[in-house]
Amino acid sequence: MARVRFLMVVGVVVSVLVLLIACVGTVSANGNMSCDDQGDTLDEFKPMDFGGPNEVYIQADGLSNNAKYDVWIVEYKEGVVACPWQLLDKLGGVGFTGVVVETDGSGTIKNAPVLVWTVPNGTGYVGNYYEIVLDKHPTSSSVQGNGIFDEDDDVLDAIDISEPGFKVMPELPTVLLLGLGLVGVGTYFGIRRYSWRKA
Repeated sequence: MARVRFLMVVGVVVSVLVLLIACVGTVSANGNMSCDDQGDTLDEFKPMDFGGPNEVYIQADGLSNNAKYDVWIVEYKEGVVACPWQLLDKLGGVGFTGVVVETDGSGTIKNAPVLVWTVPNGTGYVGNYYEIVLDKHPTSSSVQGNGIFDEDDDVLDAIDISEPGFKVMPELPTVLLLGLGLVGVGTYFGIRRYSWRKA
């Protein structure tokens, strides 16, 4: 009898937690430059076939004045990107996005937010974590950056290297979470009813 009550309590606690997750949703913020097309911070993206949003925009200030940066999206690996003189094309991920951003006289990206990548449909990028790296051009007239992470000139989108900049990850739909919570509550009452009949 004590075991049945214990299982009922565990079932209720789990159900309540699942229902809370379904109601609140997933919140994560790393203080990064990834955002939506309105400039609102966003660090979780999904392919359109997972419901989107699939367009990764960036905005940033505090960069070098009147500079150009190549935008790279590299796979997040703890501590690797922070290693000076690391070749960016060896880090995996999307690589150079083909986008070059410019800053104004105060170090703010011009015409921000700027679209830098659209997550392709399918599961190829799903479940992965990424960093946005701004690879600074040596001079404002340079055609490109050097493709190497230089911690003195280049910029990571995450404030803390121990955190990824953003992730591409489908969430469990809210309806599914709500359904799991209701199943848990139903199971609780089913066990309770069964235990009353036996007693």
